[in-house]
Amino acid sequence: MNRTHKSAVISSLKTAFEKSSAAFLVNIQGLTVSQVMGLRKELRSHGATMHVAKNTLLRIATTDNAAAAALEPYFKNQIAIVFASDSAPAVAKVLSTKAGQIEKLGISAGLFEGAVIDA
Repeated sequence: MNRTHKSAVISSLKTAFEKSSAAFLVNIQGLTVSQVMGLRKELRSHGATMHVAKNTLLRIATTDNAAAAALEPYFKNQIAIVFASDSAPAVAKVLSTKAGQIEKLGISAGLFEGAVIDA
């Protein structure tokens, strides 16, 4: 990944943090590609997007946003971040249901209305 691609990812993450009503950190280590694609598809149907980025890029993207910076202790292992644009409870329900169905999927933390919510 070159420098221009990294800066594009960082700016995309910053924009997503600013525009979303909630964000959820999801542990995706050990999931198959089909499981991740199925999760993305279901989240998209509820108006959410899922991004997989390096933890270092997530740290850089959250430095200007105080609420998002509070998620930094949870940037461990292989995680994805789910941004809910309008219906955060529906997205949280989808994640909770999928976590019950897929053994290796885990919800690490969330950010809702500027407050960090742990698992």
